[in-house]
Amino acid sequence: RIGSAEDAGSPRCSFGALFDDDEVQNHYEALVGTLKSAKRRGVVNYKGQMLLKGMHDEVMIEVIEKDGADEAVRQAVEAVKVNDD
Repeated sequence: RIGSAEDAGSPRCSFGALFDDDEVQNHYEALVGTLKSAKRRGVVNYKGQMLLKGMHDEVMIEVIEKDGADEAVRQAVEAVKVNDD
């Protein structure tokens, strides 16, 4: 839906495209926190520590393909939900 997998590589998209997507906004209330947690768990990769709308719209976010990635994404989303409560 968003982004692409270039040359059979890992899926990737820009932070701006991800942030501006309506479905993503409806699903992830704390997108920046979710990305930060996913990066800490080795599920995604991007340059920098924190992404800010406007300043980092062109930063590419890459999904890291590895065993257990689905479980790590689930844990990252759950960790953000717990912290939001």
